Amino acid sequence: MSTVSADGLSPNVLVVDGDAAFRAILRGQLAGMGCLVFEAASGAEARIVLGQQEVDVTIVDVVLPDGPGYELCDDMARLAPHGAVIVMASDHSLENAIAALRRGAVDFLLRPFSVDALRTALQALEAWRGDSRPPAVESPGDWRALYAPGFIGQDPRVLHTLHVVQRIADTDCTVLITGESGTGKEIIARALHAASPRAARPFLVVNCAAIPESLFESELFGHVRGAFTGAVTAHQGAFAAAHEGTIFLDEVGELPPFLQPKLLRVLQEKEVTPIGTSQSLAVNVRVVAATNRDLDAMVLAGKFREDLLYRLNGMPVELPPLRARPGDVPELAKHFLERGARLAGVLPKRLSAGVLALMQAHDWPGNVRELENVVDRMSILCAGEVIEESDLPVEMRVGPDLFDTSHLEAPELPAGGIDLRTAVREAEERLIHTALTACDGNRNRAAALLGLNRTTLSEKLKRRG
Repeated sequence: MSTVSADGLSPNVLVVDGDAAFRAILRGQLAGMGCLVFEAASGAEARIVLGQQEVDVTIVDVVLPDGPGYELCDDMARLAPHGAVIVMASDHSLENAIAALRRGAVDFLLRPFSVDALRTALQALEAWRGDSRPPAVESPGDWRALYAPGFIGQDPRVLHTLHVVQRIADTDCTVLITGESGTGKEIIARALHAASPRAARPFLVVNCAAIPESLFESELFGHVRGAFTGAVTAHQGAFAAAHEGTIFLDEVGELPPFLQPKLLRVLQEKEVTPIGTSQSLAVNVRVVAATNRDLDAMVLAGKFREDLLYRLNGMPVELPPLRARPGDVPELAKHFLERGARLAGVLPKRLSAGVLALMQAHDWPGNVRELENVVDRMSILCAGEVIEESDLPVEMRVGPDLFDTSHLEAPELPAGGIDLRTAVREAEERLIHTALTACDGNRNRAAALLGLNRTTLSEKLKRRG
């Protein structure tokens, strides 16, 4: 490979991307660094160029017109045995970038990226060559940009979390990530893997809340053919499939009690025994677990083994809820607006000051995932360039306690009594009127606010004329 230095870059570079305008921009940037640039619009074209030209570096988008860009990595050993692959990925295609790293890519660039980021990636190639470990990244900001670009925020708790994750990524310690749903636990798990010496090996996600209890043991440890009715073929199991890589046990608090001692044995003995055989298989796997449950309380209640918790909790990482870091809401919202605009090929919309104030005051029970959904929905529905308060979901505009009557005193009954049916009907009519007024007459929103189906609300309105 040609020398890559801080003073001048001179490798032969192949740019593979389906967007001709973007290829032209990248070609100009690379030429300015002294590179000889070739282009391809698809994986098929790239293979032709690689068969005809000597290429030192291939920069390929993970999504190409004729298939995943990471598939090109499979052909590199034959077409360009001394070349290196850098993949380009957006937030929504990071999983493909991880797949490319497993297949031999040495680095990835998160789109959109700057000229400096491109230059830094090329300069880092010499460090990648001859070393299977990821390049050393000293700056916390650079580390986050490379390994956890989707974990947004500048709150001190966020920065502390990233500091801890950066320190432990290079180790083999078992990690337990805790936090409410939607706080980014899988992003942190993927960062731990991508920044570790295991980055080129598999990263397997096991959602413990989504597997039927009867299939748990087979999914985790595998089975041999004929182990049970329906086992017509052997199944490897997640631990064996993740050998030399990382297994991410998401929602580990949902692990059935009967399986907990078997997982404990795997953590202690580093081996698994598939169903239907007594033959154990050695597995070299790093375990990262995550939960939104209080495992300490589950231990006290007898629902989770204390010794398993100790094994899983080798290094605890706690993610703060979004309501505890409202200062990060504007940056997160901007990130999601810009990402949506990139995907749609349009300019990003802006949030008004009033919208930002209401968003920062919101509790966000669904955390960052809820904020992402709200921003995406507002961006689609807003007709103008600026998202105003009227574009917010109605519950964020009127407040969650609009219909909260818990603070009201019970009315006194008159001596002669009341007609309960009439009183209930009148109260219902007032609540419906309030909801329709708050929603500017929109029946769908009003029904949602009242906890009704739209058809149910329509029937009530029809009966009342």
